[in-house]
Amino acid sequence: NKRLDDECNITSSYIQLNFDRYFKKFMLIKKKNYAGWMLNQEGRATDYIHVRGLELVKSDTCKLASRMLSELVNSILKTDKSQEYYIEYLRNKLMTVFTDIIAEDISIHKKISKDFDKYKNTPIHIQIAKDKSEREGGLSLREIDYIVTGRKGTKLSGISIDQFNGHFDKCYYWDHLILPPCVR
Repeated sequence: NKRLDDECNITSSYIQLNFDRYFKKFMLIKKKNYAGWMLNQEGRATDYIHVRGLELVKSDTCKLASRMLSELVNSILKTDKSQEYYIEYLRNKLMTVFTDIIAEDISIHKKISKDFDKYKNTPIHIQIAKDKSEREGGLSLREIDYIVTGRKGTKLSGISIDQFNGHFDKCYYWDHLILPPCVR
């Protein structure tokens, strides 16, 4: 404080802290990626799971992955179950998660930010959008909902949601979209 007074002619300084949120339980995955069981927000009583940055709030996450992650986060925050319980939970989910699937559960939504020919590499959603555009008479698309159906070598293959016939790549969905956010 003496330094502030001597160098800047400041005799006192204050820090004001605001109480914004109170969490009963909180999970920090990484900076700006967290979930917490919020009981108070700016002086008002609340009781809900507040989420930032996790897949369950992102618009390009398929509903199935979002729903499963939501169940898991709610259980972790509102119960005191062991890590072993959640390992077994994931094993059991693998056996049942793909029953009674409809297209909307597994569709992936992507925006298309530029013309098809401006992409150096053609990601799966761009190829599917191109195919759909050609089927519909050259219609310009700015977003696409699609389903991954398999792999051709190292490249993914897929279809637009309107072509879904019940076939999809269960391994891709589990290994890339469902399990990774759950085990973080």
